[in-house]
Amino acid sequence: MDALRGALGFFTTLPVGRDIESYESLRRKLFVIPIAGFIAGIIAGVAAYGLALASLGFLSIVAILLVEGINHIDGLADFGDALFVDRSRKKEVLKDTRLGTGGCLSICLYIVAVSFSSALLEPIQLCLTLIVLEVSAKLAMLLLLTTSKPLWSGLASSIMEFANVRQFIYGLIIAVILLIPIQLTFPALQLLAFSIALALAFRAYVMRAFGGINGDIAGALNCLTIAAGLCVVVACSHL
Repeated sequence: MDALRGALGFFTTLPVGRDIESYESLRRKLFVIPIAGFIAGIIAGVAAYGLALASLGFLSIVAILLVEGINHIDGLADFGDALFVDRSRKKEVLKDTRLGTGGCLSICLYIVAVSFSSALLEPIQLCLTLIVLEVSAKLAMLLLLTTSKPLWSGLASSIMEFANVRQFIYGLIIAVILLIPIQLTFPALQLLAFSIALALAFRAYVMRAFGGINGDIAGALNCLTIAAGLCVVVACSHL
């Protein structure tokens, strides 16, 4: 339970798990991260459902940010800046706290993709999509944390100290169990599989371009998974 509280405190804005005991438990039980995603997804999904009923589905981005906080989108901004520079400068730019053109563009594309995709989905479809994608995004981050090496000493290296592939496998099993009930009415497991494939491709690029990961890179993957997943659901629902 401490590990789950730690995951909620670390990956969401929920006022729990901010104590050192919860964080230490999380570091040793990273496989609980998808459960935190499931809880965050229910909150964001229900809020988005209400917005969609009022024809305000495009505001689901607000629900996501209120639940997740700004750490992930801040990571996306830093990753976006590093994405558009030479390989020799990528680590330097990733550490830079100033917001550049690449970061601005990444944030704008993320907000536009999430907002427009959300506006095109039916309320219940949007709700289920966000629940599945929050679980999938957190599993994608777990994959990154358990199969990569940290770029430098920092928050990411701290949480990765006890990470291993076995924890990802446990997390995958948990994610599948959580999503099986949704699979009865929505292609939840297919979307989860897409997210894993996306995470593997993202990891391959990051390891080649950066040589490791940090918190910004993990946060960027979270945002990419949600935005890409929403676009895929919209595309498939309009075939």
